[in-house]
Amino acid sequence: MKKMILILLMASIFVVACKKNSEEKLNRLSGTWELIESNSPKTMYAQGAGNKTIFTTSSYKDYRQNKLVDSGSYAITNSSTDSLGQWNGNISMNTLPCYFYVRKDTLEIDAPGIIFTNAVYIKIDD
Repeated sequence: MKKMILILLMASIFVVACKKNSEEKLNRLSGTWELIESNSPKTMYAQGAGNKTIFTTSSYKDYRQNKLVDSGSYAITNSSTDSLGQWNGNISMNTLPCYFYVRKDTLEIDAPGIIFTNAVYIKIDD
């Protein structure tokens, strides 16, 4: 009986820890990210110019010069964190498959296609 209680206790701790870890990762993406650079064509963006993407835990809104240009839901799959704390994986934004990675307050999104696009953001608000 004691073994059964111990096993159930360990299993519940594991489930709670996994859920908390998943929520913490989503919270790393949630917030306002300002676009500072893209490579298609190579462009540097002035800070404060209204080029930003706002992520919640399940949706996003993309602004260019403070005008909403895209919005929708997103899903993250195959994510992992490396030994340096970089979180990376696949992100589908309105079904567009991309690759992302987050390092501290920097987000990079790579969109493969005919013309490979890379966008670099910095976090400006939680």
